[in-house]
Amino acid sequence: MKNLKTYASVLTLAVASIGTAAQATDLIYGSYLSPEHGNNKFGMERFMEEAKTVSEGSLSFQFIPGGALVGAKTTLEGIRDGIVDGGIVVSLYHASDLPYNSVITNLTAFGGDAAVVAGATNETTLLNCPQCMEEWANWNVKHLGAYSTSMYKLLCAKEVTSIEDIKGWRIRAAGATGRWINHLGATPVNIPATDTYEALQRGQVECTVGSLSWLKTFSLGDVAKYVYDLPSGAYFGGSIANINTNRWDSLSDIEKKAIIAAAPKAVSGATVMGYIGDDVEYAETGAAADGITINTPSEEEMAMVDEYRKTEADLIIKMAQDAGIEGAEEIVNAFLANLEKWEGIIAEIGHDPAKYEEALQREIYSKLDM
Repeated sequence: MKNLKTYASVLTLAVASIGTAAQATDLIYGSYLSPEHGNNKFGMERFMEEAKTVSEGSLSFQFIPGGALVGAKTTLEGIRDGIVDGGIVVSLYHASDLPYNSVITNLTAFGGDAAVVAGATNETTLLNCPQCMEEWANWNVKHLGAYSTSMYKLLCAKEVTSIEDIKGWRIRAAGATGRWINHLGATPVNIPATDTYEALQRGQVECTVGSLSWLKTFSLGDVAKYVYDLPSGAYFGGSIANINTNRWDSLSDIEKKAIIAAAPKAVSGATVMGYIGDDVEYAETGAAADGITINTPSEEEMAMVDEYRKTEADLIIKMAQDAGIEGAEEIVNAFLANLEKWEGIIAEIGHDPAKYEEALQREIYSKLDM
């Protein structure tokens, strides 16, 4: 009953905010993640603050995290239907609804430096894939940017010292990462990241594929005391900077420009300050404090990762073509070319958030139309 009353209170606040939106240009952003998750703390909150500043206070925001209004699998519909004006859309939960965007997110095996991958993903989606943008528009979403997680590893409740140890295990892995888990001889289990703690605790899965920082941000360090540092892709299809198209159309040009100007803050905050920063911090201090054991793969296993990547691009193109997705090869090739381009950019500027935001603005956001 207490939870119902809390939910009702939050919903009343949101409805009241919607009612005054026309006068105040208030926008409601929802997130299924906790307030302390990097996507929220460094991404969405910085995005909203920057948009408010650039619009000189014309825009204001109601931020409702923790899944009070929309969940991991309901945010897309929530934005479409106006329950929220924006939020974090995990596209891999909507593969059939966003098939062109899924061509890109299926390239998880190419995940590496998150700043490189996020740059390549956004340049491909926003500038090189009109079909991707049309899909978002069909869902009543003005998409303006996605983040990338850091490189996924195996976070396990049991110790892993080689790939042989996980044969036959159940491992939480969503989307294309499930193919990798199958390749390793384990069984992928597709459940949301927010449900992973309970699944590990109850023995429903032995491991999850995820970023090192998840041991902190999802509290998995309580139930997953072992990390196998085997590169297992990354996820880079989370639409973090977006807005309901009807709301977008109602904004003034100044407000639209402010939201576009703020989008690099969302991408950089979630990717560089969030995933990369949280991974570094946890590796330096948190892992030892939580009693985490990190084991390193052999050279032979690392070579197997490289061989697997070589087959993925062609496989994804074929899968897309078999599904009737025209132009898949061009999308994949654009992504791979952008990946190489952003490797050069990040080699030059590193992981400085301000410099990264300048690069995103220069290479992508300065070229967008309202």
